[in-house]
Amino acid sequence: MTREETVKALKKTLHELRQYETATEELLNRAYRKGGWTARQIINHIADGDIAFYWRFCRCAAGEDGIQLFDQDRWVAELEEDTRPVSISVAQIEAVRRGFIHYVETLSDEKLDRAVQHPEFGSMSALKIAGLVTLHARHHLGQLKAISENREWSEDEAVSYH
Repeated sequence: MTREETVKALKKTLHELRQYETATEELLNRAYRKGGWTARQIINHIADGDIAFYWRFCRCAAGEDGIQLFDQDRWVAELEEDTRPVSISVAQIEAVRRGFIHYVETLSDEKLDRAVQHPEFGSMSALKIAGLVTLHARHHLGQLKAISENREWSEDEAVSYH
């Protein structure tokens, strides 16, 4: 993605995620499939993922090496993602997205082109990391859409972001 495409996608996915801040408890507690995460857990996971992506982006753009992984299922369970208010996560997402937008719009090409090695996916530039956060959100927005439509989400609907 280009800078412009990345900024546009960051703003668009943020706008789409904001609508869940006022979702009903019934919707927030509904899962996208049997045994899957609830809408609340998904939104809270997106917020945690945005922080992880932002940390990786900043380290990369600053010229630091390495990407630290996290166990998303453990975070959902151990951080009790089913209890955190969605309003906190939406505020978190908004703050992180504003940081991404600022840096993608203002950092030099040299800094955005700096790359780090992801242990599973190889070399990634800072700009690519910023783009991945939007694809990650798009993937989970598909699950949230299925929940909103009161239907099961299918792996066929998955958005690849690696």
